[in-house]
Amino acid sequence: MEKCIVCGKETESVYLLYEAHIGGTETVDERTEFIAQGARKIRRVHQKAITIFDTVTEHPFGYCAHCLGANRRRGMRYLIGGCLGLMAPAAAFFMYGRGLSEGSALKAPLAAGASLAGFAGLIIAFMGVHFIFSGKKSLPYDRKKGDFDEEYMQSRSCKIMTPGEYEYYRKNGMKEVSRKVVDLPV
Repeated sequence: MEKCIVCGKETESVYLLYEAHIGGTETVDERTEFIAQGARKIRRVHQKAITIFDTVTEHPFGYCAHCLGANRRRGMRYLIGGCLGLMAPAAAFFMYGRGLSEGSALKAPLAAGASLAGFAGLIIAFMGVHFIFSGKKSLPYDRKKGDFDEEYMQSRSCKIMTPGEYEYYRKNGMKEVSRKVVDLPV
């Protein structure tokens, strides 16, 4: 049984990250074209490189359901707090302020309070919607990928992949095709 990477509790929710060793990189295609820009010429070189991944290592880790839903719970609190806590009083201030006479001393402060509370309520409600819909499925992988920093990948000559990325590369024969364009003065 794996332990959750956030809280440390034992969990049955196991996720996998894949470490693919970079076997070699070869430049397959290189073509050159000349482009005239005004009075000068530029040599544009198009390169196509293929990177081959050979050895794949799995890195299992745990992530409990409570920690996975923490963003959703926070988003619901923000949404309820923004709507009920600030926008409802703003609407009440606005409606009460509209009924007051023009010379009333409370009309201007109620209007200002209604607009400020309504604006703050909208911002907090939109923050809540953001937290509710922010990548629940990618969260465990993004959290764990932080452990495999750029230095780790360069020292081991590897690429860290989520299951979706691994499936994509596996379907393409564990090869990555990258294209690069370099402009050189003539």
